[in-house]
Amino acid sequence: MVTAFPGKLLAKHTMALVQLIRQTNHKEELFRCLSLKLVEAPPPAHDKLVFLNEVWSTITRLDDVHAYLRCAAAFVALLVAHYSTLLGMFQHSTNITLSKRLLNAFVRGNDSGLRLAVDGPHATIVHTLVTMCTRVHDALDCLSSPLDVADASQAICTFVTSLDMHKSDADAVLQMYVECRRLFYKLDAVLACLVRRVLWLSVLVNCHTRRSFVKGCLAYCHITIPSLVDAIEKLKLMTLCAKIALASQCLPQMDEFVKASIVLMAELPSADSESPAAYEQEAMHAMTDLLSLLVVVPSPSDPLY
Repeated sequence: MVTAFPGKLLAKHTMALVQLIRQTNHKEELFRCLSLKLVEAPPPAHDKLVFLNEVWSTITRLDDVHAYLRCAAAFVALLVAHYSTLLGMFQHSTNITLSKRLLNAFVRGNDSGLRLAVDGPHATIVHTLVTMCTRVHDALDCLSSPLDVADASQAICTFVTSLDMHKSDADAVLQMYVECRRLFYKLDAVLACLVRRVLWLSVLVNCHTRRSFVKGCLAYCHITIPSLVDAIEKLKLMTLCAKIALASQCLPQMDEFVKASIVLMAELPSADSESPAAYEQEAMHAMTDLLSLLVVVPSPSDPLY
């Protein structure tokens, strides 16, 4: 019954459903389904807190880790959609901790491939997740440990990759990526992830009918890549951009990316003393990728850059 009816209808009878679920043997699975349905429409205001306590008390009693994560992921989606005002009740440091925990729960629960549209009914969830990601990002400073930076990068990258590029308007998705670049400027891994997502977005768009949009995506990448610190990562992304530009028949843009890639290849720093073999292997792979592209690109009138 829970999965058969729309969320708006179930929301009107939230507590009646809770009373029925209490009498069953599969409370956690039914509460999970009900939480996912209530993402579409919130329960009545006077039932919100009671429902919150009832569901969470059931979830916390689970012994099976996988069942717990499945239920917690659905519950976090409900919290993000309709209970985000509760975050404002906590102090700054506690607020950051809560944001980290909610993001971690979102990351663990996103194994099923959740996709969020930047417009439509998911817009509120996306906005709340952006707010939490921003809090986690802004809490990082020069004293943050590499582990904290890596955890924050992974969580934010998971959010970025969860944005649906098929069901959303392409311009709205690109605008969201522009906003993410502005908000998460401290994290190289996130910026690199954004570049790859924008390139993938440009591939999904028909380059014959939306050539200007593809050029806009390539311009986004051309602006973003130089801000990265890792020289090899910059070379890889520049080469990837050149390939996408060639596939989209944007030859002037491809030429600029190839020129930038050649300059980056010539300016690669020496190997790191800690792991020179791994660095040299990665650099060789990046340069081989670029040289393989030069075999098929149209020859310029002036071959010496």
